[in-house]
Formats: sequence, structure tokens, C-alpha cells
Amino acid sequence: MIITQSKFKSSVNIKLDLGSEWIAERYIPTPTHSESLSGVLEGFLDKGNKSHILIGSYGSGKSMVGTLIANVVSKNIEQNTFNELVSKFDKVTIKEAAVGHLFNQVRNLEKIYIPVVINGNQGNFREAIISSIHKTIIKYGFDFSIPSYVDEIKNKISLWEELYHDTYFQFKDYLNSNNWTIESFIRDINEHEPETVDWFKKLYPILTAGAELSLSYNLDLIEHLTNILDELDKENLGIYLVYDEFGRFLQSLDKYETVEAMQDIQDIAEVADHHQSANFNILLITHRNLNQYFLSYGEDLQNEFKRIQGRFKIYHTHSDSATFIRLASQVTSGYRNNWNQEYRFENEIIKYDLFPELNGREKKTIVVENSYPLHPVTLYTLPRLANAVAQNERTLFTFLESNEKGGLANYFHTEKTWYLVSSLFDYFEPAFQEFMSDSLIGSAYLKYLRVKKRVENTASAHSELQLLKLFTLWDIANLSSKRKLTNDFISFALNWELNKVNKIINILENKKLLRYRLFDENWEVFEGSSIDLNTKINEKKLLGINKLDSINIINKVLDTKYAYPKRYNDKKNMIRFAAIKPIYANDVSDEKLQSINQDSNSDLNILYVIPEKDSVIEEIRSHIVKLSNGHSRMIFALPKKPLNNFDEEILELSSVEKLLEDKYLLNEDPIVEEELLKIRQNKIHRLRHHLKPISHYKGSFWIHEGINISVRSRIALSEQLSQIAFKYYGRTPIINNESFNRRNISKQQLNAAKEVIDTIISGDNDYNFKGPAKLIYASVVKNNNINGQNESEEITLLRQKVMNEIKSESGSFLTLIKIFKGRDFGIREPNIPVLLTAILKNEWKYIMFYHKDGSYINDVNGDILYDRMLDKPENYTFSHQKLDNRYKNIIDVIDQCFESYRTELDSSYHPSVRLNRMLLRWQNSLPKIAQKTNNVSTKANIFKKLITKGEFEPDTALKELLNLKLDVEMVNKIKQECEEYSQNHKKQIEKTVFELTNTNSFEELFDYIQNQNEILKVDNKLYNLILSSNESNWINNLSSELVGVTREDWSDATSEVFFKTVKSLLEINIESLKDEYHEVKVDSKTLAIPKRELSPKGNIIYSNVKTDLELMARKLPKEEITALLYKLLVDYYEENK
Repeated sequence: MIITQSKFKSSVNIKLDLGSEWIAERYIPTPTHSESLSGVLEGFLDKGNKSHILIGSYGSGKSMVGTLIANVVSKNIEQNTFNELVSKFDKVTIKEAAVGHLFNQVRNLEKIYIPVVINGNQGNFREAIISSIHKTIIKYGFDFSIPSYVDEIKNKISLWEELYHDTYFQFKDYLNSNNWTIESFIRDINEHEPETVDWFKKLYPILTAGAELSLSYNLDLIEHLTNILDELDKENLGIYLVYDEFGRFLQSLDKYETVEAMQDIQDIAEVADHHQSANFNILLITHRNLNQYFLSYGEDLQNEFKRIQGRFKIYHTHSDSATFIRLASQVTSGYRNNWNQEYRFENEIIKYDLFPELNGREKKTIVVENSYPLHPVTLYTLPRLANAVAQNERTLFTFLESNEKGGLANYFHTEKTWYLVSSLFDYFEPAFQEFMSDSLIGSAYLKYLRVKKRVENTASAHSELQLLKLFTLWDIANLSSKRKLTNDFISFALNWELNKVNKIINILENKKLLRYRLFDENWEVFEGSSIDLNTKINEKKLLGINKLDSINIINKVLDTKYAYPKRYNDKKNMIRFAAIKPIYANDVSDEKLQSINQDSNSDLNILYVIPEKDSVIEEIRSHIVKLSNGHSRMIFALPKKPLNNFDEEILELSSVEKLLEDKYLLNEDPIVEEELLKIRQNKIHRLRHHLKPISHYKGSFWIHEGINISVRSRIALSEQLSQIAFKYYGRTPIINNESFNRRNISKQQLNAAKEVIDTIISGDNDYNFKGPAKLIYASVVKNNNINGQNESEEITLLRQKVMNEIKSESGSFLTLIKIFKGRDFGIREPNIPVLLTAILKNEWKYIMFYHKDGSYINDVNGDILYDRMLDKPENYTFSHQKLDNRYKNIIDVIDQCFESYRTELDSSYHPSVRLNRMLLRWQNSLPKIAQKTNNVSTKANIFKKLITKGEFEPDTALKELLNLKLDVEMVNKIKQECEEYSQNHKKQIEKTVFELTNTNSFEELFDYIQNQNEILKVDNKLYNLILSSNESNWINNLSSELVGVTREDWSDATSEVFFKTVKSLLEINIESLKDEYHEVKVDSKTLAIPKRELSPKGNIIYSNVKTDLELMARKLPKEEITALLYKLLVDYYEENK
């Protein structure tokens, strides 16, 4: 066994090493400690935060930092040792020299800080803080625990009084014997009398069978700490609280304790940074980022902890490679006593540049000559691996002295040779096991365990495992991005011949345990399925693939699907783009290109032309040059050489995709899907490699409008696109509103745009927009000075084109939209309605919009424009109509006669629409009977019909009104006739009834009916209604009851039915009714009894009643029974007539 002779110590325990001189003597300044040392020291000097969190892997020197600062601020370090420490910082970089200067400043502080150290999980956070502080300061001769004891004493007395009566009475006896009452004792306690507290502390074990009185932790933490810090400040002292292994406390934290703990953590930071004495500094030390401890908690708690974490200044440290290499060289010197100096690898160290942190001399003297038995790749890997997985018991430095499996001492004792990198796996494997399976490290380790089971017991098994361990270590330490595991590097790392490396790799590949990733050119440990997928792929290939599916495959594998004209977009402050679309050379035709342009949602198109097998590139190029002239929004890209095996690769990828959709196959083996995805990944990479001549602008023709253009980079392509965009969309108005000037807008933006449009259409000039509507109006209308003196050139040109179309008197709404969206402008669709209404604001009232069927659209607003017209513009038309002087008279007549029906909003409409809106309001104000009737004058009927027609054809209706040659007198006469129709109709009903009954008033009518024969009255609804009415409501009752509709809602047909019904009811002949009724004379009255044949049920009731009467005859005389029957008949008749 080799015994190392050095000043090396593998770990630091802050509690045990406080005051140890060796901490300062052996400390080596490292760059990763500079920030944390500076930050914490500045806190003591009141130059920065006083609450700190130090995060770093095990073995990275976190505890060393905490201990070093503790020894300095507590003045627990000899001056000579301190001077030596500071000089170490002066000898390195300026940054480290600044740390030495801070140490000197802190050393010269008059205030001394008492280090309070907590390690790991010591239970409740508050209790751990308070008890640790009290225990520590007691050692320094201070006791500030009385307030805590006072609180606990009062709690105990209350508890005894409530639950333990015997103890309480016993306690009162002790008080009485010492001349105290409960009240006087509590008063002395509240005054913090030390003698009283000491008396109770001595009494407490007597009353509680020997238990000791403990501190109370129920006091407010801030108040508690403030009291202690105030007392210490009087002695020119402070507290330096170091919580080492703070992560262990967080790991063990119960969810129900989390809220309290988070509040306490926040409170101590609050006290540290804001206490007036400024004598409290905190350092929490952990080995992981704090958010990792709260991943299993809800989002609210995670966010709350992030907020609390923000009160601390956070530092990160890691194992410093250069420092470790130097230390390792010293520690391993004993191993080189009998070293034969074989296997010198200076060339490899230079070739692979493993130690950029060392200069050339250090590489030679430390690594080449003095690293044995640590292989250079092992030295390279160790610090990086330790930063990822090291534990408190398993660090860089414990490795150097460890006799465990994989430890350096153990390995050399057994092997007596170079310590190869694969053996690190054995030493750190217990650390791998600590990581959860869903973490990257845990996942890599579990994968190794699975593939390890498939390494058979063969002659090469040991070498196979060595290689698998190497790859797993590379994954865990995330080293692939820094140093790829090429075959020659593996040969160097494992000290194998290159032939052996190739052989073992082939074995592992055949076993599906290793796989080469094409996209990043790295090997990876891989657990393949038991199914022969190559055979399955070949079977699927036999099915072939059509061109459309091939194009879809190419579309999927394109790593870039869009290109952007950056210069144009920056100038216009919008995002135009070109869609990249693959197309086979044989499909390039004028018809196909037109179809692509029509179906495309992009501003421009870039066509990747794929040459078919055996095609001649020059012929394709010539064909594209000719066709491209008519397609100015297209750029064509064509590889200069055929794409060999391209179709075969597409077919293979298509086959893999089909297998991934085969649920039966996927269920055969749980690993088969992952294996197919890995194969798919490589296939995609191969296809992308084939497309590189185009996608990477090397080895391809670029053609636009019959000319070869120079495109050798993404920037060059962007410039070409900008030139095309300026040429095709050069007059696009500038709209500085990213949220609105786009193809698809949010619902909030849409509602805001509708608000802007409605305000513009209304003619209101007092624009008081807020929020998104304000920004839309400003960016679209105001900034372009629409309708203003300095209107932008783009808007002026747009106005000219729109007005040319508008003044053609009529046309399709689609034509207007095409102006906005087409060449020169290319305006984004959501902007169009705002621009349209703003530009046509002064002409809007003269523009009328119609459905495709010719019906007029009343009240065009933001909702209609966006939700209907913009969605299907081909379904709508427009006309532009300005009325000449011929219409002035009829307009003035209508305005004069119907002035009271005019609203402010009407003025924003076309005159024909405005008049019709007024007339409609008047017509709708009439009772429905007046609206519906044709029983008015011919002119009144025509007038009403034109009003109705005006709802759908206001322009035509106005022309016909003009032809009527109406004047004010005529219109007022029509208006009066319609307005009085309902009342006149009521009078007509009254007149008709009076004439038919030869009466002149309701009173006479009532008497007339009252005197009619009972047979006439008994079943006549009209008579009964009048008899149950009065003079004020008899007409309304007749109107609604005889036809079932209130009179105000009658049509002419209803009116006709009513009058016929009235006449028929009043002209009934009594002789025709006599055969239907029995007349029964009762005094001066006549009862009309209907003649009816009895039904079976009636006959049964008749028989029962007759039997009852016969039985009654035994007790009553016949005369009385007859009187009884008479009375029943009269009463029943009167009640039910």
C-alpha cells in the first residue's frame, strides 16, 4: 500500500475545523472561489448582501470557503498564517488579488463575528437556528436565552392549569412557600428576572419527574434574532451563520412544514440585510440548485420559493481542474517511486488538447512526467465527473486516498499500473444510484444496467463492459460536446490497440448495445430490441412510395422551412417570409407554379427542385430559366449534381415511418419504438446531408426571373429576398404594431380593431380610444396621416387604386381586397378593414354593400367586415352612388315630415339609407294593424311598400319615391292617415255593432242584449262578452276573444273574419234554436235547457239519482222532493250558464 505524503486533506468539516491553521495554510486560491469569497466578504464590510447561498458539487471547496471566512471574521487565525494566506491571492490574477484586499479589510474590522455552524438536517429550521445560536454564544460567555425561557415557562404554567391539575396545585404550593402568587410570579417572569427564571428551571425537574426545561421556539423569529443581535452589538460582536449541507435539510422537509420553513428562511435574510446593527451574516451551502429540491411541489410553492431565493445572493463553484491536477500530482508522488517511466504520451496530450488550463511546461512536468498512475484521460474526466455526481463521502479528493472499489489506493494495490478512465465508473457508481431515473444522470446509469445484462460471458466481456462504462461516464459528465469519443481517442483512453477498439465496437453494435449517431457524430449506449428491424424495413420498401408522399417526407426533414427578407422586414417593420417547398423537376410546369402561388400563405416561395434519377441537370436548369420569368415571387434552387440514392433514402425513411404506425409491431417489444426512432433520426440526417448543396448554399444553382442569382449563404438569400420583396411589395404602408400587423391576430386585437372601425364609420371625430384600440388607430391611421395633409405616399397610392375601383360605380368586394393584398401593397388581412374604412371615410356614406343575391347589407360595421365580408369577399358586391339635385326635393320633404325620427348616427349613411332608416322608425312606431293593412289610400299603400322595400334596396326605393312626386302636404296626409288608422278602425267596429243592433250607445246595446230571449243568449259568445264588459273595454274584449288576436296585431284578413263573425252572431234566428232547447219559465225568467240524448254514463247517473229519490220518498213528501229538484235545476243553471 502506498502512503501519500502531502499537506493534502480529503474533506473539510466546518464545525471540527474552525480555528484550524491548516485551513489557511493549505488553501489554494482558485478562480471558482473568487466570486463567492468577494461577495461574502463584502457583506461584512456593508458593501453588499449579507445573505448568501453557495452552490457547488461535493469536493469543490464550499466548506473550505465557509471555514476560511469563519476563521478570519472571528479573529481565529494567527497573523503570520493570515499574511501567508493573503500573499497567495497576491500571486495570482488581479481578480484573486482583490479577494486578498477584502480579506485585509475584514481582518481590520473592530467587530468580531461568532461563527454559528449548522450541518445537515437538524430538524425544524427555526429550532435549529435558535438553539445553535444560543449554544454557540454561551461558549463565548453570553446567555441571551431568558426571553425564550420566559415564553416557555408561561406555556408550561398554562398547560398545567388546563390539563395537569395536580402539578398545577403542587406548583402553587411552591409559590406560596416562596411568598409568590401566580400573578406576582408571572409579573417577575415578564420582567425577565434572572433569579426567578433560575428558580423555575431548578423546580421544573422536581415537578416533571426529572425533565429539563427547554427553550421556547414559539417566539417570533425576527424578534428573537433582533434581541440577540442588539445585545451582541453592545459587545461589538456579530454572528456569522453557516448552514452546511443545507440541501439535506431541504430534501427531508415535509410538505406540511414547507410554508413555515420558507417563511423562516425569508425572515433570517430580512434580519441579515436590514437589521440596524448590521452584525448578522448568513451563508447557506448546498450541492444542487435550490429549485431542484422543489420540483415535486406545486407551481405556487415553486414560485414562492423562487421569490424567497431572490433575497439571497447566489454563487456557484465547481471543482477546478487545474488545481486538482496540481494537487493530484503531489498526492500521487509516492506511487512513482519505482515507476519505470514507460508509456509517455506527450503527443496525445497535445493532439487531443485535454488540458487547456495548463501551459505547455505544466503539461510536460505535471501530466506527462508526474501524473502516474493517473492516466491523462482519467485526470481530464475526474473534475468534470465530480462536478456532476460527487457526494460528501465520494469526491475528487476522497478518490485519491480511497481503498474502496475503484479508489486509487485500492486499484493500484491490485493492478500496479495506470488507472484508466473506465475504472472511475466503479468508484462513483454509488453516487450514480442516488439520482432519480427521470434525471439525465439517473437515466444514463439505468440504461447501462440494462445493457450490462446483455453482455454475455465471453472472452471479450470485460472489454465490452469497459467500453460501455466509458460511454456512460461520457454521458453522465456531459463530455461529448467537449471531446468526442472517436475510435483513436478510445484507443488512447483505454490503452488499447485500434484494432481492438474496432473489434469491441463491432461486437457491441451487432448486439444492439452501441449505436452511432450521425447527426452529432457520436457513439451512444443503446438498448436495441429483439426484432430484426432491417428485415422489417426491407419488407415495407417493397410497397414503394408515390411522389406526393415523397414530397411530404422531404418537407418533414427540412431543417429550415422558411427564409426571411431581413432588410425589407426591418425597413417595413413587419415579418414577410418565403416558404421553402420541395418539388420534383418533372413536376415543374407553369400550371403547377400557378397552383403553388394561389395556395400559398407565404409572401414569397423558394422551390427546392429535386432532380429525378438519371435526369440531366443542365436540361432542368434551362427549363427553370424559361419558366421562372412569369413567376416573380419565386426563387428556384437546383443542385448542380444529381442526388445519388436520394429516392432510396426517402423510401427507407417512409418505411420506418410506417413501422412506427404499426401498433402490433410496437407491442411486440417495448424497446422497438425507441430503436425505430433512433433509426429514423439517422435516416433524417442522411436525407438532410443529401440536401446540403441547396440547404447549405454549396453546389447549387439559384434562379429568379430567368437569371442566375448569387446565393452562397443564408445572409445572401435574405438579401435576395429583400430585393424581391421591395420590388413586389415596395408600397406596403408602415404599420408599427407587431401584435396587429400580422396574419393572425388575437381575439383582443380583433375586438379592438372592430372598435376602431365602428368609430370611423360613425363619423365621430372625437377618438377616445384606450388600450389596443388606441395603438391600432395610432399605428395604422394616425402615423400614416390618413386623410391628413402629409399622408404617406403608400397610402396615397393605395387610395388612388381603391378610388379608381370604387368610382366604377359597382363591383365585387373581392376586387377591393385584392388591391390591398396584391402586388405593391401585400397588406396583412387583419389591417385591411381598418385601412379600407379610414381611406374611404369621406366616401363611406355613398358606398352600399350587397349580398351576392343582391340584397342590401344594412349597418355594415366591424363585426360584419371581419366576420363575414373579409372571410368570404367573393360573396359580396358594392356600389358607389352620389345623388344629384333631382333628389333634393324628396329628401327635404322626408326630412321635414319625419324630423323627429332622425338620429345623429343617420348622417354617416348614404342618403337613401338615411331616409329609409327614418321612415322605418316611423313605420315601426305605428300599431301593427296600421303597418299591415292595405285598407288605406293607394298612395299610402305605395308609400309603406317603398319603406319596406328600402330595407333591402334603399337606392331603388328612393328612386320610386322620387317618381311619386310627393310634396309636404301629401306626405303629411299619408302620415296622418296611417297614424290614425288604428283609432278609426276601432270606431268602425263600434259603428258596425250599433247598426246591427239598432242602438246608439253601449248602454242601449247592453239593454238590447239583456232583453233578448234566453235561448239566444245561452250560447252566443258575442252576447256573453258584452254582458261581461263595460263601456271602456267592450270593443277590445270582442276583438281579442272572437278571433284570438289583440286588435293592434290584426291583419286585414283578421279584420274581415271579425266583422263576418259579429254579423253572424247578431243575425241568429230564434226559431232555428227552439228545436234545440227546452224553455223553462221561472218567475220572470226563462231557462234554456239543451235537448240532449243521455250517454251510457248519463243513463247510469240518471238511474242512480232516480233510485235515491225513490228512497227519499219514504222520509220526505213528494212535494218537497219536487221543490228540491226545482231548486237544484235553477241553482245549477245560474251557476253554469
